[in-house]
Amino acid sequence: MRRKITQEMLGEKRQELIAQKKRILAVFEVDNKDEIIVNKENLKKYMDYLKVHTKMPCILTGIEDLGCFAWEERYRFGERNKREYEREKKIQPSFTDEYKLLGFDDDLDHWKGLFVDVQRISDKKKFNLPLSNLKSVDENSWNYQILDDYTVWVVNYKRVK
Repeated sequence: MRRKITQEMLGEKRQELIAQKKRILAVFEVDNKDEIIVNKENLKKYMDYLKVHTKMPCILTGIEDLGCFAWEERYRFGERNKREYEREKKIQPSFTDEYKLLGFDDDLDHWKGLFVDVQRISDKKKFNLPLSNLKSVDENSWNYQILDDYTVWVVNYKRVK
């Protein structure tokens, strides 16, 4: 059954987006969105902010089977067999896995954003993954909100030259 979208629901979503934009601007201590484009200087500012404000321990999981988890897409839509997928998941990071955040990588990538060092909880295997491909497992936590804000920023504030 389709859910009817009301004006009230649209208004609430609009207010959420405005609040998120204000939080992102506050990271940079500016009022103008033109000052927060994704570049190495601003990535460093955001990384410094996240280093201070992320509450540890921080447990993460993948957002979707894209980005660093794109290898999984072919398995999810039936092109490959399940045993092969399970074998590959032991080697590759999976968007369904949970990871403990270990730290932030100092290398900054204009297109992929910040990278983090994580450890898969199930087998303690370590990976270096783009933070924009990850989210906190606790959707009601402070970490979920600040990491979601970061992902929205890094995805939406790139400027093509």
